[in-house]
Amino acid sequence: MTAALPAAPPTGWRLISYRSKFPARLLCGLAALSTALNLRADDLCEELTPESTQEQFEFRLQEDTLSDRIPADATIGQIYIKRFNVFDSENPDDDQWYARLANRWRWITREKVIRDMLLIEPGDSWSAQKVAESERLLRSQNYIFDARVRPRRLCRDQVDVEVIVRDVWTLTGGVSFSTGGGESSGSVFVSDINVLGSGSSLSFGRSDDGERTGEFVDFRDPQLGSSRWQLVARASENEDGFDRRLAIQQPFFALDTERQYQAEWGDTERDDKLYFRGDDVEEFAHSIDAREFSLGWSRGLENGVTRRWQLGWNYQKHLFSANEDTRDPTALPEDRTRSFPWLGFSHIEDEFLLSKNIRAIGRSEDLYIGQRWGLRLGAAGSATGSDESLWYLSGSYENTFHPWRDSLLQSRLIGSGFWDTTEDDWENLLVTNNWQWRIHPFSRSQWLVDLRLDYTRNLTRDRQLLLGGRSGLRGYPSRFQTGDRSFLLSLEKRYFYDVHLFRLFYIGSAAFVDVGRAWFAGEDNGENGGVLSNVGVGLRVTSSRFRSDRMLSVDLAYPLESGPDIDSYELSIRGRQAF
Repeated sequence: MTAALPAAPPTGWRLISYRSKFPARLLCGLAALSTALNLRADDLCEELTPESTQEQFEFRLQEDTLSDRIPADATIGQIYIKRFNVFDSENPDDDQWYARLANRWRWITREKVIRDMLLIEPGDSWSAQKVAESERLLRSQNYIFDARVRPRRLCRDQVDVEVIVRDVWTLTGGVSFSTGGGESSGSVFVSDINVLGSGSSLSFGRSDDGERTGEFVDFRDPQLGSSRWQLVARASENEDGFDRRLAIQQPFFALDTERQYQAEWGDTERDDKLYFRGDDVEEFAHSIDAREFSLGWSRGLENGVTRRWQLGWNYQKHLFSANEDTRDPTALPEDRTRSFPWLGFSHIEDEFLLSKNIRAIGRSEDLYIGQRWGLRLGAAGSATGSDESLWYLSGSYENTFHPWRDSLLQSRLIGSGFWDTTEDDWENLLVTNNWQWRIHPFSRSQWLVDLRLDYTRNLTRDRQLLLGGRSGLRGYPSRFQTGDRSFLLSLEKRYFYDVHLFRLFYIGSAAFVDVGRAWFAGEDNGENGGVLSNVGVGLRVTSSRFRSDRMLSVDLAYPLESGPDIDSYELSIRGRQAF
């Protein structure tokens, strides 16, 4: 391209002497050359086709037109942060008094908070993996509705990155109430999960979870001092005791993170209950003193896989005593102290799928579809401060299969327990295997087949495996069956409606069948101790403007068995985190 000649000097300029003409001409030539070079540089830049503000606010477009054209040796130039408030001030549909009030009376997430969360910086080598993981980290924050991190402009071997985030309303307070499985709970509270746009959360109030009532305060800072360190502090004073917890940690916040540190302390006093057919049959006081320390190391992400090692120490001291409601003081659980070092290893594949309407409604979701597993092995004895010689073993395995094109089958296996070397048997062994088969998972009409299998062995008397109400079998009272093993099979037909009600709410519905049982093998499990089943319908409502980890769930379930402790139906109204 031929560059235009520079304009003549403005009127009023004059050359002082003949000798000054050469430098003046040289400067004019340099200016012309600079203009030509700049124009040619601009010709070598590619701009991502901009969407409208509304499209970005709604996160409708997800295609990245530059990713496949970025050279392998490219570096990151500028990082532009675009932050949207709760409502789109440029959309006439959002021009309501409550929308203007909500945008005005809140702190939008600070730009520094967003930048500190990213895994990329100007001058870094371009990494599509780190860009994608940065987007997932942003989206995992409950105060962000959605996020995009993508190339904005490519100039030869330098790429500018655009970060788009939209906030949700995070300051809540008042009275909450939930009921289900024959019991109710509620709270009076004030909570903000994004205090002054800092990403920190603070909650305090009075709560009743169906078992105990008390006052609480909870503080969490996920980026302590603009670092990767996190601080969690909680304290509650309850009618039956207290609960105090403090944790400071630098987690494996990304797949490429090479170090992890954690220190956690907890002190609890409470009254525990044992249940049968939904009724408490025993109660006792329980004191727990807990500590945990760990550090981890890794070589980061290599060939799509992260392998991590951890070394830690766990300490738990459980003391039991009779209270005024104890029926048999001679049958209290035995006091125990478990103190042991442990070594852990984990294997994680970098496999994620961006989708919608899986566990949430109307929001982008990062669905893990890879394979990951981990193991921990510890040794407890008198030399480590434990009152028994035990081996500690815990492990987990998760994988995703594709039985056919339009389905996902996810399997998860989790187990933990102590091997008693004196008795040659397990103590507090609990193994859970969960299978979830999703049919047509990327459409608005979906099927979910959910199977959960639980097995325990030699649980101490303060622990129970329970089934009913909130723990499954929605047509029966909470904690209706107990045993050392259980199964729960649920079949759901889910529908996600294409409606944005009042531009505030997304809606879904479900029709379901639950079949399950908890029992002791070879024992009399009492009346209605066999396989139970129910049918029902449910409604799910979530907000596009409020914190992303809350969903209103309404289930109406009808039991297919009858009995003296079984009502003709169970109505459950409660908040939950997933569909």
